[in-house]
Amino acid sequence: QQQFYEDTMKKMVTDVLKGENRLLYTYGVTNSGKTYTIQGSGRETGLLPRALVSLFRKLQGRLYGALDLKPVMCQDVRRLSSSEIKTEEIRRDSLLKEDGNLSSRRAGTSTVWDSGIGGLSTTSFTTQPEDANTVCLEPDSLSLSGGVDLEEGVQFSIWVSFYEIYNEFLYDLLEASPSQQPRKRATLRLSDDKQGNPYVKDLTWIQVRSAEEAWRILKAGRRSQSIASTHLNLNSSRR
Repeated sequence: QQQFYEDTMKKMVTDVLKGENRLLYTYGVTNSGKTYTIQGSGRETGLLPRALVSLFRKLQGRLYGALDLKPVMCQDVRRLSSSEIKTEEIRRDSLLKEDGNLSSRRAGTSTVWDSGIGGLSTTSFTTQPEDANTVCLEPDSLSLSGGVDLEEGVQFSIWVSFYEIYNEFLYDLLEASPSQQPRKRATLRLSDDKQGNPYVKDLTWIQVRSAEEAWRILKAGRRSQSIASTHLNLNSSRR
């Protein structure tokens, strides 16, 4: 997976650091390796966690820690009030707690951070046998080389969102009630901003401060994904 990342994804991360928009997606039949490619499995970390680690390593010392600026629509940003900042903190902490509770239950009495998929971790710790595949991810060449010259004095704020297209409807996977079934959840709609750029209206965005935190938020969202049964794979997820 490391070589595949270097040949396909590394340049996309570089472009994002330069202010460009990039899209990565996989397409194929059931059991063709889409989830393995993007997320990974065990010691074979996928493209997404590798990109997250590379991004945050490159931005060390350049992250904007405050929660008062939030992305809106496609390319805009707005300043949040003190009450809105508190709401954002509660939403983020709730999603992180949800993932932490799940990881703790899997680990019995031990408290560990378990990526669950892809072995994303930048710290070492003792794990239970079922967590043995959680490993430290080696730095990629972008992180090691300097790679991108970032504009002096500029800080970066990283926000993540997670939604699915299921039966031609859009669903927010980071909404407040992830346990609801797709038919009961509010559907989102695709809109355009004033410049004609498309975006998902009312989509939840969460500010993250590390690659681990980003992956934990996305893990919490995965629990909300719709699961469809097929004659090929009873647990084939539709994204």
